[in-house]
Amino acid sequence: MKLFLFITAFLVTTLFSSAQVIAVGDIAFTSAKVSNGDGFSFVTFIDLCPGTQLIFSDMPWRDETNKFCTSDEEFAITFTVTSKIDRGTVVVYNDGSPGSVSMATGSATLSWTLANQHNNGFSSDGDNIFVFTGSYANPTFIAGLKIKDGTWMTGTVSCADRQHTRLPATLTNGVNALYINPGGDGMRYT
Repeated sequence: MKLFLFITAFLVTTLFSSAQVIAVGDIAFTSAKVSNGDGFSFVTFIDLCPGTQLIFSDMPWRDETNKFCTSDEEFAITFTVTSKIDRGTVVVYNDGSPGSVSMATGSATLSWTLANQHNNGFSSDGDNIFVFTGSYANPTFIAGLKIKDGTWMTGTVSCADRQHTRLPATLTNGVNALYINPGGDGMRYT
């Protein structure tokens, strides 16, 4: 009987421990390029297990209404981890047709879906990118990056102005989000 209880407890623990929870700050952006082949890269601070999904989007966040400005002019990319990605791995996405994903460090595989083929790049006048889990209606933010064109907005965000965004309340600039105003067309952490 004790053996049966032990095996049952082990199986239940194994089944429920396979669901991965990704928290704020488990990923950080390491680069963004806003012209001549847009793209971005990120590093993970935790191991990412197969089946994990991450959503990347440059849609502006309207903190005053707690929702995204949805537009067919912004990109939405869903990455699905297909083999374990070790913490410390740098993942690079390069825009193109259809775009490419590679590992700058480490090795693993990701599948990805670009939900919007209209404009899967950044604006060279300034833009933002967020990574989150969940859904657009109920996102769990992990990290954010704002490039050029002023800092994070504090007033009302006009959805017609796709270059401005508020910082979601769950993110903190300088901790798990970053505003940077590079002199060129992007930034890279070295």
